[in-house]
Amino acid sequence: MKTMRRSTYCLLAAILAIPAFAGPMLQDEATITVSYPLMSGGTYTAMETRNYNGTNPSDATTLGDSPTNMSMFSSVDVFGRRAHVAQIFPEVIAPTESLLTFAWYKINNSDDYFPGIAQDATVTIKVEGIHFDQPVQFHEDTFLFHNLWDSQQFETAILRGLFETNVHGHYFHTLTDPFRDTDKFKQVPGEFSPDGQMPHQTLGDMAPYITLLGDGTDTLGFIAEIPYMFFAHPHEMHDDSMGSDPYDGLPAPQGFLEPYHFHFETLVSAVPEPATLLLLGIGGLWFVRRKDR
Repeated sequence: MKTMRRSTYCLLAAILAIPAFAGPMLQDEATITVSYPLMSGGTYTAMETRNYNGTNPSDATTLGDSPTNMSMFSSVDVFGRRAHVAQIFPEVIAPTESLLTFAWYKINNSDDYFPGIAQDATVTIKVEGIHFDQPVQFHEDTFLFHNLWDSQQFETAILRGLFETNVHGHYFHTLTDPFRDTDKFKQVPGEFSPDGQMPHQTLGDMAPYITLLGDGTDTLGFIAEIPYMFFAHPHEMHDDSMGSDPYDGLPAPQGFLEPYHFHFETLVSAVPEPATLLLLGIGGLWFVRRKDR
């Protein structure tokens, strides 16, 4: 009888745990809002919905009305820096996790990202209504903000003395320090800089600017209130004694070279149900006791 009871507990635990070994399923579309103050007064606001079917930059579509220069797409599991790292280290995305990515690109790389943006402005980005089929939790230690510069513009900027020759045209900012899987990110070319090299990542500096919404519910979201200067490459230099304008012909409305792409990404996973945790615990305890006999 005891053997049957133990077997029943283990079987129930295994059955209830099956949904936990797959990433949560997305439903509906997310609402994307970008707003920023204008030099002329007032605020520019773009608000649209997006599904999660994007896979690469060609899937980005215009966000907002004229004079917008933004396009964007959303994706799940297939795009982002963690997805790139996972090609070499699959363990950075567990089977129970989903990678959410929200990516922006310039429509015209030679134009300003945020036309008419005010000096010292804050760009507010809201992603709301990320609806799942079950309660879901953020993994805050995987949340990052990535900027990428146009390669030709960046090479021009290097020739004009705005960057050292060993500077890369991308930069990472994370929500937490430590950041999960930092060691793996440092081992993959094009990601975090290895120890001993000029760093192209700052860990934990996004914390003051990110508000996570709905953690632990079936509808997540976040608000990013990013100072416009955060879109500048931290290694950019500008010597006012330069004889000519080093930004001539480059998109630099506030005195720094703008990136042409940025995105936010984070892992999420389903919140384990109490019954599943209890039965898994019972099953695990039985196996431990059996092993000790």
